[in-house]
Amino acid sequence: MKNTPVPSARQKRDMLQHEFIGCDVCVLEISGKAVRNLQGAVLDETKSTFLVQTRRGQKRVPKKGARFSFAFGVVDGNDILCAPSERLKRL
Repeated sequence: MKNTPVPSARQKRDMLQHEFIGCDVCVLEISGKAVRNLQGAVLDETKSTFLVQTRRGQKRVPKKGARFSFAFGVVDGNDILCAPSERLKRL
């Protein structure tokens, strides 16, 4: 796996405030290998999952235990295990 730079506290906070719906995403790591290296666009976000549109259809991807790569950086799914509307309140 490619080493990614560790973001500063401010960069991490900025990434967690980002709206993920509509962003391109790549699943870097996940507990279940069925969705590893999955790429597509985020269609929806719930407390514990992303709905990703891929070339082969829609896939529901759990956040827990996963790492996601977005254009603005790499996000640990465990850091965003909350409803999108609650994420800003937690920061």
